[in-house]
Amino acid sequence: SFLCLDRHYFQDNNQGQKQYKILDGTKYICDYAFHLNNNSFLGREYASNYCPFVLIELPSSVMAIGDFSFSGCSHLAKITLPPKLTYIGKNPFTGTGNLNTIESMSPYFVIDLDCLIAKKTGTLIHCFRHIKQDSEETATFTIPSNVTIIGDYSFADKNGPHSASSAYVRRVIIPKTVTHIGKGGFEKNSFLEE
Repeated sequence: SFLCLDRHYFQDNNQGQKQYKILDGTKYICDYAFHLNNNSFLGREYASNYCPFVLIELPSSVMAIGDFSFSGCSHLAKITLPPKLTYIGKNPFTGTGNLNTIESMSPYFVIDLDCLIAKKTGTLIHCFRHIKQDSEETATFTIPSNVTIIGDYSFADKNGPHSASSAYVRRVIIPKTVTHIGKGGFEKNSFLEE
């Protein structure tokens, strides 16, 4: 099971944007930890609105990220996966429409063509492909050939049609290497045509 975040603080950075730093020693980020309907630990100001953080700093001690942990953090722009990270649950980044950078320091996860992939299994965990609404020529996305499994909810938008990281992707080309598509792989992705 995952420990909920009981050791944390947040602060304004120098541009007035919110930053959240999880303290060293935290090993597990629980399921739905930052989900917009589960932010009561942030105080009444944020509990009923949204996850306000642009940057969430994970310490090197984090070994596991639970299901949908950052779901609904629509302002989150960047996250770095720490070196000890060995487990990521069901797409923890659904509804993170501004997330344009995921860096992996973990030997267990790789970033390939804007996709977060588990190396050992070839599971696509999250696609953070950003396409402008008026960009028809780039509205097709080809899943990398090292993907064998499209993970649960990897292209899903669990928080409304305009918060998907893969918003405006109209066509997805699935390579022959893919042998399984997980539950809800493309759920509620209103822009997807084929």
